[in-house]
Amino acid sequence: MTPIQATILGLVQGLTEFLPISSSGHLAILQNLFRFSEPPIAFDVLLHVATLGAVGAYFFNDIRRINRAMIVALLAGTIPTGIIGIILEKQADWLFSSVSLLSIGFFLTTLLLLSTLLLNRVRVRTKITINIRTAVLIGIAQGISIIPSLSRSAATIVTALWLGVDREEAARFSFLLSMPAILGAQLLVIPSLLTNNHVAPSTAAIGFFTAFIAGFLSLRWLMAIVKGKELHWFALYTGALALLLAIV
Repeated sequence: MTPIQATILGLVQGLTEFLPISSSGHLAILQNLFRFSEPPIAFDVLLHVATLGAVGAYFFNDIRRINRAMIVALLAGTIPTGIIGIILEKQADWLFSSVSLLSIGFFLTTLLLLSTLLLNRVRVRTKITINIRTAVLIGIAQGISIIPSLSRSAATIVTALWLGVDREEAARFSFLLSMPAILGAQLLVIPSLLTNNHVAPSTAAIGFFTAFIAGFLSLRWLMAIVKGKELHWFALYTGALALLLAIV
């Protein structure tokens, strides 16, 4: 892997991890375009750790003030995510190598984003507090989004909105819930790291810091977009990408 490739992958991971356009789908596309002989698993882990750090930095004050109720909610949301992740983890190679599945995932993401247009027109009873039932349903949505190109942020935020969660709280919970999910996902690939670490330290560092900075900035942008009820605009991009992949 070259430094330029590492920069591109880091930039794409940082931008797409939080924007509702699927980071896994974009990384799978790039890995095919770069014609890597095998998935750079160790480097992918490093990029996810970088974006995990971006979440921690952005929500640092929220994490400091986290209370017992939020801890219970995060645990309730993490359990179904973990169960679904373990079930689908055995199919990871097939999931990430299927271009057809990538197209389907982007199409489903498009439908989720477009549903927010209807959400903006109907009355949904809004509650700020996330209870255990709500957290479990959001966690299930997060688990299903392990499918490449089905955006995790779109699945969790849109699910929370339809359940009546306040917009800002929906986005905040989505990203706090991503932290244990990302950590758990990386633990699953630890055995593969010993045989897939073929990236020079300097190249890896370039990708890491690129992903961290891009992730922090895109997270700030998305929080503003969620508050402004503008998520549906991303459907234009994911819809076009789904169509393009279907043609390919």
